[in-house]
Amino acid sequence: MLDQLDGARRDLADLTNPISGRVRIDAFPTAAMDLIPHAIADVASKHPSLEILFTESSTPLQLRRLRAGRLDLALIAGGEGLPDWDLAGIETEPLPSGELRVAVSRDHPLAHHDRVTAADLGDQRWIAGRGRGGEPQFGAWPSLTDPRIVVELESWSARIGFVAAGMGITTIPALATAIVPDTVVTVAVDDPHALGRSMLLARMVGPLDVATASVRDALVRQARRIAAH
Repeated sequence: MLDQLDGARRDLADLTNPISGRVRIDAFPTAAMDLIPHAIADVASKHPSLEILFTESSTPLQLRRLRAGRLDLALIAGGEGLPDWDLAGIETEPLPSGELRVAVSRDHPLAHHDRVTAADLGDQRWIAGRGRGGEPQFGAWPSLTDPRIVVELESWSARIGFVAAGMGITTIPALATAIVPDTVVTVAVDDPHALGRSMLLARMVGPLDVATASVRDALVRQARRIAAH
């Protein structure tokens, strides 16, 4: 509530004090599907003089660029299957990332359920992610011990294409559901053992200037929108 109040105060101040300048932000690719473009559009509609420069890269590169002063904000991922990043001198705040789901073809038996359990996923064929140079990707459902992976693909569009063709199912975060076509359905999973991943907004320790704070507020608003669906 205090966070929302601070954001509202800034929005009111912006009505009489137009914001300009440049804010540099970097994020992992999944965030660029829905979260980042809507946040940038949100800021642009309110502050047309504010320039936002966006790039996408791996978390280690993001952290190096933050420390070198080449970034103002970075969206990084943490949690299940990811390293413990060196965050010395960097301040982070958690953003809501929504629940982890599975994507299945519209003709798949699981597509007719609002929610399934981890036991329902044990005998499924999985379309898993494969990152460049060992970059972590979503694999089969996190709590499965011996999943049947039929193919590993780098891009989300390829993974969703294989799912739509009925070749298997895939784990999908809320951030990526915006790209799902009508031929694919996402289903929630009841599984207390699946830790999933978290999303962190990172910056160098210290106060934010007005321009960067406005972008930060837009990112929070969009993250909450995605997590609520």
